[in-house]
Amino acid sequence: MPIDPQLPSSFLARGDDGGIYYVAQRERPDEIWWFAEHPDARWAHVFRGRLTLDGTSARWDGTFIDVPKGVACGVGELGWERRMVAPRTPVLVRTSREGPRNRFGGTQIAPATALTTPSVRRLAPGFAGEGMENLTGVWIGDDGGTYYIREVAGTGQIAWVGEHPEARPRDPVTGSRWVNVFMGQRSDRLIRGHFSDVPKGEIDNHAPLTLFVASDRRIVMVSSSGGFGGTRFTRVENLSVTLRWVALTVMDQQEWILEGDEPYFYAMIARMDGATVDLTDPTRARVVTSDSLIAPMLRSNIGAGTVVSLSSLPPIDFPIVPVRGDTPGSAHPVLGIALRGVEKDFSTDGWRRDRLEDWVGPVRSELEHKLRTSRPITFATDVSRQIVSWGDTLPHDDDIFGLASTSFTRAQLLGLAGRTTRLTFNLRGGDVRYVVTADLEVQGVRGTCAP
Repeated sequence: MPIDPQLPSSFLARGDDGGIYYVAQRERPDEIWWFAEHPDARWAHVFRGRLTLDGTSARWDGTFIDVPKGVACGVGELGWERRMVAPRTPVLVRTSREGPRNRFGGTQIAPATALTTPSVRRLAPGFAGEGMENLTGVWIGDDGGTYYIREVAGTGQIAWVGEHPEARPRDPVTGSRWVNVFMGQRSDRLIRGHFSDVPKGEIDNHAPLTLFVASDRRIVMVSSSGGFGGTRFTRVENLSVTLRWVALTVMDQQEWILEGDEPYFYAMIARMDGATVDLTDPTRARVVTSDSLIAPMLRSNIGAGTVVSLSSLPPIDFPIVPVRGDTPGSAHPVLGIALRGVEKDFSTDGWRRDRLEDWVGPVRSELEHKLRTSRPITFATDVSRQIVSWGDTLPHDDDIFGLASTSFTRAQLLGLAGRTTRLTFNLRGGDVRYVVTADLEVQGVRGTCAP
């Protein structure tokens, strides 16, 4: 029997704040849980309340915590009363809200049967913490779920919503897809609390959980019951980058005798991130330069004005891991992209690999030297000489020309989060010039959260 007979044991509802509410009532203890979200991801929160029955009236008093599936980051106490606006037509009406950080906007929640629910898709966190000090962010469970975890700064309160990648409501509840919410308390490395499934999914379980914070990027289950399936959770980096190649344009060609160029280009991605760099100990710094590319021959005997699509080249995806010892305003780049132009008739794979290593090796050494000596890392542009502009010369080759590069600090990348930026690389040497364009798509924290 539902704890409030005037409400279903689980139901979907519409809020006057534009949100969709997935509500579950629980017996022993008499509680109500829900996950609520705005369809445009403006906010998302978890609520847990206790029931008080007085005759025919019912009241729930509890706590809501915004989770980083949205960008709002409020937390506070809420009071709700079930009222009957017509026979068999109950609504929940907010009667109070408390707390200096309580920015809850809704005042009424009405059960509804026909609702279009937002699709389940993994989002960058609306706001995030860093390190062991704050676990807020997006985590991936070994059960395939995406968990939007919130640790309320300074309190140790933990809340999450976890979503199966294919979750959708169904009635009757017979499927295996799930959406669950959690509230608990962190003490040092232990997290103790309760989870409850909500009717955005098809499972209907609830039970206590105990978890252990193994590191700033890993949480493991200590004990669980009630059908909870996840045992390990891995933090998704709060900043990731995708580089997609767009086009190469021959502005001025090199080869005239044989009527046209055979253009190639080399690309190198250098990442100075927390996986390889610790600015508190620069002597151990390493630069990741594994993301290197030799473009295949981009057509033969082509002249000035030719535009070659690069859309068939694979995109490059990677996370940007925060660097220990770095500060938000630091001028240290965390990402560098460098390209070199090539025109070569009848070249072989061996020739291309050798030339790429000739170029990448000295660049890597120079960058690591600058890191270890705490000198600012800069990416220069060489537009006239056929040598690497970081100070290391290569064997002269008339077919290799130009160096164009760009770099970004972490603050700059965060400023580009949620957008796609067109990058232009001018590869020039003597009277020859190629232009390569690429799109840089940055996914990262979408908003900020005041402490």
